[in-house]
Amino acid sequence: SQGIQNEEIIREFLTRYIPKWFTVATGFVLPHADFDNKVEFSRQLDVIIYDSTRYAPTYSVGNFVLVREEAVAGVIEVKTTLRHTELGQALENIASTKSINPDIYGYIFAFRGKVGDTAIKNRFEAAKRNYPVSHLPNAICMLDGQFIKREGTTMLKAEANSDQLALFYYKLLFDLASWAEQSGRVRAGAAP
Repeated sequence: SQGIQNEEIIREFLTRYIPKWFTVATGFVLPHADFDNKVEFSRQLDVIIYDSTRYAPTYSVGNFVLVREEAVAGVIEVKTTLRHTELGQALENIASTKSINPDIYGYIFAFRGKVGDTAIKNRFEAAKRNYPVSHLPNAICMLDGQFIKREGTTMLKAEANSDQLALFYYKLLFDLASWAEQSGRVRAGAAP
């Protein structure tokens, strides 16, 4: 299907252009062994970015993994066309991962957007009633016109004529570098 092909395009792009100690796959995020919450594992995620040099997946076959939360730097939900319904599902998938570990970065990436600013704002406000803000996406990118990033409790929109792919890529690299620093992967101020 077109959706599976688009997920693979994003995984291939990231495999080429993010630091090599990260592996890009699809699958589920598992909580740490002493995790107390009732969450058993995340929903299936289109893209999981994890540190494969320090952590092996619990299970792996081809491009599919079950990986512990401490290894995961980020997750991405990929949509061919982002509509109101798909936005709600993507928010739930990101929240399922961030409920395990809110330090995991979460993104929604769409090749086309069929949801307007007001609908995104309303969905985000509704999601804040159901989830802590830390469980919501760090950014939403629609290649055909919108890049929105979360700053604290607010979603901020970039200029509509910006290069959304570049904004998404720079945000992702910045967040991966922050994750690497926080996890002890690199020292403060060092490039990944």
